[in-house]
Amino acid sequence: NEIGQLLKLDSGTLSPLLKKMESKNYLRRTRQKEDERVVLIELTDEGRELRKKAAKIPLTMVCQMDMKEREIVELRNELNVLIEKLSRNP
Repeated sequence: NEIGQLLKLDSGTLSPLLKKMESKNYLRRTRQKEDERVVLIELTDEGRELRKKAAKIPLTMVCQMDMKEREIVELRNELNVLIEKLSRNP
């Protein structure tokens, strides 16, 4: 549930993604012993390596864009406003 809220995805979208990532050995899903309804997500070593690679993507994209820093900041701000508006009106 927490992951879905952070990513703004419903369980119908998130569950298949998590299953696919688990099948590729990027994460492990286990049920909490105290409350079987709670699913715990843990990255595997492969998942941590993928996270390291993914962390480099934003900088790589910025370096390849023909935009000034000010333009990039403005674009990011506009996208944040759009995301906020979309999350208020599901």
